[in-house]
Amino acid sequence: MKVMTDVEFASEVRRVLKELEETPGEVVITHDDRPIARLLPGIPVMTAKEAFGGLAGLLTDEEGEAWLRDMEGFDHPLSEELRNPWEE
Repeated sequence: MKVMTDVEFASEVRRVLKELEETPGEVVITHDDRPIARLLPGIPVMTAKEAFGGLAGLLTDEEGEAWLRDMEGFDHPLSEELRNPWEE
């Protein structure tokens, strides 16, 4: 956990955010030696391939095809196109 004053944070905000992005941790900002804020890294973004990549080989071809058919029928606003995540 990194601790810094509000003045230090104000003058180094870009560097602190970049550091937080590269090395997740916590930054506590103080004023008059009292904690006033805490910065945490954002939630990491993961692709479908990263999220489901470990399933390759665990499902049979038939189970995988059934799963894809189920997903094609799923009403989802994120994408109009579904594809097999194991295919490049």
